[in-house]
Amino acid sequence: MSNKIKILLGIILVEIMAIAFSISIQSKQTSLNDNSLQQFAILDSTGVHRFIFGKNTLERNEVGTWIVNQKYTADAPLIRQLFQVLAKIEIKKPVSDNMKKEIAEQFKTQGIDIQILKEGKTVQSFKMLDIERECIVQKPDGEAFVIYVPGYNISLSEVFKLSEGDWRAKTVISSSFFGVKKIALTYTEKPQESFVIERDSTFFKVQGISKLDSNMVGNYVDAYKNIRVFSFLDKPAMKDSLLKTQPYCIIEVEDIDKSKNNSIKVFTDKKQLFGILGKTEELVELEPRYFTRFFVRKKDFAK
Repeated sequence: MSNKIKILLGIILVEIMAIAFSISIQSKQTSLNDNSLQQFAILDSTGVHRFIFGKNTLERNEVGTWIVNQKYTADAPLIRQLFQVLAKIEIKKPVSDNMKKEIAEQFKTQGIDIQILKEGKTVQSFKMLDIERECIVQKPDGEAFVIYVPGYNISLSEVFKLSEGDWRAKTVISSSFFGVKKIALTYTEKPQESFVIERDSTFFKVQGISKLDSNMVGNYVDAYKNIRVFSFLDKPAMKDSLLKTQPYCIIEVEDIDKSKNNSIKVFTDKKQLFGILGKTEELVELEPRYFTRFFVRKKDFAK
């Protein structure tokens, strides 16, 4: 075979390889386009009634209330945010074949199962991994993608990995202005600043205060219509440790509806606030900037 023929065959072989590579790339791009960038999004939430995020299940009951793990009422604002996020999910990029091989075992051992059901049928089913704050999902057929939410500075993996306590409704006291019977706040180290607000025949009275600032009292009582915690914590060791210390204060609320009675022992830990609920004895985290509004003193109610 002459050198010219060898060179010609070599050129032809290179061209064939280039064409094959081009077809392969186009095939992958076409596959992604066919599947759509929003194939993991829930564009129409009508009929969606169950989410399974690993160990946690969120399910809508017959009256439309979302329930966490068949035990707790879900946080309504968080559920609304969840639907907003799910509607905007997009594929950021497909996972390369090499990376798929590298993370295959991680999906088996660390992958979180995600399922979304609509009108009794599964409309989304995939495994999720969190790698360097990127949410990587794997479909049942093995295809894997990095997904994200444009315009949101969060990783989707953070949403899917929320704890049971995070999903729960955060309101722990909900006594309306007309429902409050008594509010007592006891400061353990400064008892002279403690106070008791009680309903009387016309309004409220504060024990030990003769000239009352009615606006201050009214606004304070009204704040008890929706006292929220930051999160519920499943940390028995921390709870036991806190119970061995003296609380910063104790808040007690009596309502005309006795089912709404509750109390919170508040503990300080550096710049953090924690609480133990009287009704359920659960440990909760409190948001300082929000919760310190309740820490007023008896003299603040005087005119």
